[in-house]
Amino acid sequence: MVRGSVVWVALDPARGAEIPKTRPCVVVSRDIANEIARTVTIVPLSFKT
Repeated sequence: MVRGSVVWVALDPARGAEIPKTRPCVVVSRDIANEIARTVTIVPLSFKT
């Protein structure tokens, strides 16, 4: 995965008031870390209409 990519992620299981659904997320971890580690840091996207 490349930093800045938008990927769809199933955010299950939800905790507390979180909504369990598939949402677009932006990859924010560094590219080199994404190649080496088994964990990728993402930020879920949301919007209000």
